[in-house]
Amino acid sequence: MKKITEAKRDRYMRDCVVAVIVTLMVLISVRASVYAVTATPSPSPAKISPTEIPTSAVTKDVQDLKDKLATKVAELRKQNQKAISGVITEIDAKTITIKDTDDKSVQVKLDEVLTHAFEITGVVKKEIKVDSLRKGDYIIIAGPSSDNTVTANAIYRDQQYIVGSGKITTVNKTDFTLGVATEDKENVTVDVQNNTKRFLVDSKTFDKEVIGFTKIKEGDTVHYVLIKTGQEKVKGRYNALRIVIIPQEYFTVK
Repeated sequence: MKKITEAKRDRYMRDCVVAVIVTLMVLISVRASVYAVTATPSPSPAKISPTEIPTSAVTKDVQDLKDKLATKVAELRKQNQKAISGVITEIDAKTITIKDTDDKSVQVKLDEVLTHAFEITGVVKKEIKVDSLRKGDYIIIAGPSSDNTVTANAIYRDQQYIVGSGKITTVNKTDFTLGVATEDKENVTVDVQNNTKRFLVDSKTFDKEVIGFTKIKEGDTVHYVLIKTGQEKVKGRYNALRIVIIPQEYFTVK
């Protein structure tokens, strides 16, 4: 009876050892599987669809600008385009007020996308910043208009010229100015500068000659091209770009 008991005990012990070994093998196998699942794989190139690539801020801004420009151009094509000129009396970031040639106030709307400004010097045109425009500037605006409002497509800053003629009433040899009674019965002061082109018509040959200021006399007739900047310090006084003097002797009846 005792031997049977020992045999059972030995068998029991063997079963326990086998169970422990199996358990250990199972645990080892499970750990290996978990490690294989959770281990970080080696990096590999990711395949991203072009539609999944995020758009950069710069690209988005450019596209927004193109879309806005296309919309504005489409709107402008439906509207009446015209050009108007005048002297700036008020200006801010969004609006310019000018006095046109009829002395009427006109509102000029600025568009951050479409409005471009240019400087005209002789026959040369160069682009400038809109915020460089100042009160007193003479400008030409191109763009659609409605009533007394123009939406500026382009702004050209130019010189405003006064072309006319009249009789010389005074010759001031101190400050080099001429008092002129114009054909419109107005009095203007012509400021003769160093760079003013001055010509005298010979009363006999009718040829033109370049002259100095001292050759100009009261009673002579003058044809002039004056520069009107809108910022004259004295009303009715303008710098002369070109003058042609016809001496009073020319009109003397012989």
